[in-house]
Amino acid sequence: MSASRGRRGRRAPRRRAPDPARRATLPEPLILLLLGILTVALFHATPGAEFTYDDHLVVVQSGSNGTQEPHDVSFRPVRGLSFRVDRALFGSDPYGYHVHSLLWHLLCVMLVYALARRLTGSALLALAVAALFTAHPVHVEAVTNVTNRKEPLCLAFSLGALLAYARFLDRPVRSRLHWLALAVCSGLVALGSKEVALATPLVCVAYEWLFVPPERHFVLRRPRLLAAGAAAGVAAAVAFFLLSFDVSHLERVNTLNGYLGDPVWSHFAFTAGRSFWTYLGLLVWPGALCPDHTLVLSTSLAEPAALLGWLGLLAFAAAALWLAPREPLLGFGLLWLLVQWLPISNLLPVLYALADRYLYAPSVGYCLALVALAQWLATRVAPALPHAKRLAAAVLVVAIAAYGVRTVSYNRVWLSDVSLWTHGVACNPLSVVARLNLAEQLRRRGDPENAIVHLSRAIELKPRYVENVGPALSDLYSNRGAVFHQMDRYADARADFERAIAADPESAAAHFNLGSFHRARGDLSAARASYRRAARLGMAQARRVLETLAREEARAQLH
Repeated sequence: MSASRGRRGRRAPRRRAPDPARRATLPEPLILLLLGILTVALFHATPGAEFTYDDHLVVVQSGSNGTQEPHDVSFRPVRGLSFRVDRALFGSDPYGYHVHSLLWHLLCVMLVYALARRLTGSALLALAVAALFTAHPVHVEAVTNVTNRKEPLCLAFSLGALLAYARFLDRPVRSRLHWLALAVCSGLVALGSKEVALATPLVCVAYEWLFVPPERHFVLRRPRLLAAGAAAGVAAAVAFFLLSFDVSHLERVNTLNGYLGDPVWSHFAFTAGRSFWTYLGLLVWPGALCPDHTLVLSTSLAEPAALLGWLGLLAFAAAALWLAPREPLLGFGLLWLLVQWLPISNLLPVLYALADRYLYAPSVGYCLALVALAQWLATRVAPALPHAKRLAAAVLVVAIAAYGVRTVSYNRVWLSDVSLWTHGVACNPLSVVARLNLAEQLRRRGDPENAIVHLSRAIELKPRYVENVGPALSDLYSNRGAVFHQMDRYADARADFERAIAADPESAAAHFNLGSFHRARGDLSAARASYRRAARLGMAQARRVLETLAREEARAQLH
């Protein structure tokens, strides 16, 4: 009886409220598959691209001799070794090179997902971060131009270093020291891919500060180790600066449009604040992507643009540090963006003041911050609004779609040198570099008239630049003279070759071109004189031509 009452009196178990953290979501393998499909769909045209821009020097010319080392085997050995693998597998076919670069980008997408999954604890939020990353148009230059494979190589190993360090911090005991060793090795490989990997230790420290309980801290509990690491990083940066920097480095910067005078380090420092906001603008609204950006240097911090740029940058950094402990994901994204911007800030001057490819690594922080901001607005600021979370999700989907459409469109620009430099002239009509490269492509494709138009415009624009910045005036005259010669406009050709020599008497190319002009006109005595001058200036091709002329003259005497 009692047992019967006990059975009848037993209460039905309560239904628990659904736990948002345990809601059904997409399986992890399916998410990775979706990211792979999205990446391939966005860059489906990349494998069919030609070699473009610096590929001709770094990839094609350095691989023309089977015994020749990769162009940068010592400076960026990881990228150089990857090119050697390409040559062994694909020869001179650009298809395989492009597929190889795309695979590195795909790996970066997966690693960004893994990082976001760890930071957010949500597969859907991590999917949003990785989808934003792979869809962002600023990555086109880094993915479709083979030379810029250094960007995904560096980011892949930097992310690997951060994820390995995070695993080490999960259980900081001796049995987990292999994760620390893996993090160090991965960081060194990233550094061998590109020098900007010097920022990776700072990202690791930011992760430890924001996402690891104090009792499991490693570096932050060892101030001497932190100070030693900071000193080593500064020493490495200074050493790199001293070993690679010289005045000619500044003179070669081809992004000084509208600037007159001799560039000095302080001018780059004054301009850094403005360049940060230019880069941030390209991340938010990538409508001004271009293979050759221009940026007028600020010569004084008193200039309103320079002062406002630096004040805004300092305010951005202060806001990131203030937000970080309150909203760790948002703060970490902003700090990532700042830290990864430092190596491209031109506080230590590099060859280009602005370049789309430089945003490959900083964009991870932007994607993290954008998803974190959407989540923060939906859950903290406007939770009472109906369907706030769905609205935030819809905004992210629209952003991914908009970036994706722009990526597909911009990817077509990088498929050939003609399309690239046609766009380069359209997006930056004052670019001497774009006009010179477009003229060369037009000449090769049998359109010398339009090549002359662009070379003449480049010569007109050249005085706006510092004399030693960008293509030399002698090169512009020499190239235009070669096109005139091709068109049988001999008087114009000779005049341009002589202008080229007057602009730079030490230009071997100008003397060689003048020698070729005299040779084609039958004046072998004048041709030899020009070739000898080019040979004395170090041109091996001129020496070979002189040897050929000598053999021809010997055969003529025998007959």
